[in-house]
Amino acid sequence: MNEYDDSLRGVALRFTAEMSGFKGELKKYTGVFFDKLARELLGGREETFGRAELNKLLIKIEGFVNEVIDDLFDKVIVAALKHMQLLLGEIRDIRKLNETAEKLFKSVRDPAEHYRAMQRIRELEATVEELKKVMRDHCSRLKELLAKDEKYNILAVLDEVGEGSYSEISEKLGVSKAKLMKYVKELEAVGLVEVERSKSPHIVRVKNVPWRLKIDKNSC
Repeated sequence: MNEYDDSLRGVALRFTAEMSGFKGELKKYTGVFFDKLARELLGGREETFGRAELNKLLIKIEGFVNEVIDDLFDKVIVAALKHMQLLLGEIRDIRKLNETAEKLFKSVRDPAEHYRAMQRIRELEATVEELKKVMRDHCSRLKELLAKDEKYNILAVLDEVGEGSYSEISEKLGVSKAKLMKYVKELEAVGLVEVERSKSPHIVRVKNVPWRLKIDKNSC
């Protein structure tokens, strides 16, 4: 394969992948349209037989439309590839343009799906990274605001050190032990801290903080 063939195949691969994405979007909108149409047409029908038959007909029409979309996109891609050969030059036999375009399309169709999938993965990874940054900024700002409150400042300190006795935390924050115990009790009641009372002195340990997002995978 020479430089021209490599260049043509690369362009064909990217173009086919992009067109595959557009085709997928069009099919999605087609599905949305037929779902909406089914609700409108079937919503007022009471007879079960009539509903079933009409639903089958709508499914059949949607399948036909999707077949037309597939065929149309394939023809558009082949036509475009034919002109790309002319654009990139080095046409050996202009009479074989259609045949070459068809072969080229068949050779890149499956790799284009993989290319498109990898492209989507990269886009999603970039979106996830952006969301992570937004969440970090949000969490940092929320922590900063809550730490201005005396009670939540206890939580902020525990978030840094992990745990401590009443005396250690009281000294670090400069609040009375009685007030600290009152705040800890309130924080414990809502599940943000836990107190180990099995030994002396009692140890206060951070359990959760409102500025850190936790996602339960089992609930997704």
